[in-house]
Amino acid sequence: MTSPNFRIVNADEAGLAALCDGFNRGFRDYKYSSFFDPPGMERFLERSAMHLEDCAVMLVEEDGVWQGVGAALLAIENDEAWCGGLAVDLSRRRRGGAYALMRAIHTQALRRGARKILLEVLMQNEAARALYRQLGYQEQRELLIWERVSGPDTPPTDAISNDKAILEPILEPVDALDMIYDCYHWHDGILPWQRRRQSLIRAYPVMDALALIDIDGKPVGYALYHHNDFAHSGERENVHLLDIAVAPGADMSEHGYALVTAFVARFPAARIVLVNEPVESVLSPALAAGGFQVADRQFELICGLDPMAGG
Repeated sequence: MTSPNFRIVNADEAGLAALCDGFNRGFRDYKYSSFFDPPGMERFLERSAMHLEDCAVMLVEEDGVWQGVGAALLAIENDEAWCGGLAVDLSRRRRGGAYALMRAIHTQALRRGARKILLEVLMQNEAARALYRQLGYQEQRELLIWERVSGPDTPPTDAISNDKAILEPILEPVDALDMIYDCYHWHDGILPWQRRRQSLIRAYPVMDALALIDIDGKPVGYALYHHNDFAHSGERENVHLLDIAVAPGADMSEHGYALVTAFVARFPAARIVLVNEPVESVLSPALAAGGFQVADRQFELICGLDPMAGG
């Protein structure tokens, strides 16, 4: 697509560097800003089942050179697609670029056989929500971003709901793939794209896992996570909870509290984040009791792709 002010091209045509520029410039003022150099973007795309030819870049001419100033990332599996990020540089917004980027990835998703596309949007991002409504997206459910940051008001790990937790809960290191293959069915519904089984399998190289073991030696809960220990640089220790679940049939209250309690005790000084937990999750009371707070709320949106209408 072209216009007097910008043009939209597939990322394989624009190149990896232009995709990085478009993504970084678009997200630099976002609440959860991200920055990728080309190798980092390549790794991110691979872990997210994204390919350059499916993503779109917004280009503008600056000093005689076409530069990336926006991007839309797209993953496709079977008949379902997911937009993993849409952003346009602040100075280039409200000129139709975001709409054009989304139409471009809709067209590509249809070309690849997808019949629906999903994405997440922060509840307070009214401009983005208005754009998605214009494109035909509907709100499917509410998702929570839980965060635990240790501080003077955070419950100590030895005082978190002792009446609910198993006495001296045992967490054992386990192979993450074993949990993904053998226990992922513990979830009682379909999780957001980033926490689907295949997404977790792709994240396996950067993942660790802990299992909650009952008195019979069987796992009754698990936590998959990525740990960044920045102690050497003086930055806060970070733990990204990639997935967490408790076995159905187990005492949901007892084992849920025990799993959260024991996990927090492993990383008492860390900032722990769990992204896109459905608002109706059975683990919400345990997370709240463990010192987690709702840092943000998102809507999961879905849009049907009509082959007759071209997306």
